[in-house]
Amino acid sequence: MSSNIQVTNDVFEIRLKRNYNRALNLQRKMTSYRYEPKDYEGFIRLRNLRTELKDLTLDQLELLQKVKEQQFDFKTSETIFETIFLRYKQLDRDIARYVLDIQKG
Repeated sequence: MSSNIQVTNDVFEIRLKRNYNRALNLQRKMTSYRYEPKDYEGFIRLRNLRTELKDLTLDQLELLQKVKEQQFDFKTSETIFETIFLRYKQLDRDIARYVLDIQKG
């Protein structure tokens, strides 16, 4: 039974690392001059996206550290993992929408 839990933790550690690296890449992308807004609303939107990205990466890093130190049991806290993954997916969609809007404008 414990090996099954370990496999689950390993799988989510890998997923978490992958999403963390993707979030870091999104952070780098959003600091590029190519995605600078052209109006006030765009600046506010960009600031909010950057803040959300920063918060997400910090939460991911904290969770990843707990998983690595084996202080975190997936079995008891599955919702925390899912919440982090859902936040990443939503933020990725929001950034894609922002980039499309910038390119149209």
